[in-house]
Amino acid sequence: MKTFIYMAVLGIIIMMLDQPSINAQTASEMEYDNKVIIPGDYGVDMICLNNWVAPQIGNSIGNTVPGVCKGKEISNLSLAAISAKNSDDKLEQIRLLLEKISSNLEMAVAENKKSIAVQNRLADDYLREIIVDKFDGLPPETLANKQVKEALNRLKQDILEAFKKRGVANQ
Repeated sequence: MKTFIYMAVLGIIIMMLDQPSINAQTASEMEYDNKVIIPGDYGVDMICLNNWVAPQIGNSIGNTVPGVCKGKEISNLSLAAISAKNSDDKLEQIRLLLEKISSNLEMAVAENKKSIAVQNRLADDYLREIIVDKFDGLPPETLANKQVKEALNRLKQDILEAFKKRGVANQ
């Protein structure tokens, strides 16, 4: 009697373990992103990429013809691997593009700094010329007094020295 009970329990356990497989085979297809997902055993679904023929309702007896994929079919695990690889490739392309943009920006900033330095140097040179011309263009009667002439020359030198220091600070 004990043997019979053990055999019955074992049979019930086997039937329960086999049940998900039966349910997976009889579960209906799902559509996602214009692709049909066909449930399979143990979580390995198949994806019909194209040419899905929908199930046909049978005759009066109740026979039905299941849906079938007449195009390319791929497992969900393979599709996940392909998708991951494509994502990795796209991310690498984006990374390379961002590196190129960064490099271009660094070059543009360096060129901009050079251009600003040249503009500052030209502006300083122009202002120096104006200062020298204005001091040299003073009327001779103003420069007749030796003390005034020396004070103006010191002022001229101080202004030119300040421009020289400013030019060094800007570079």
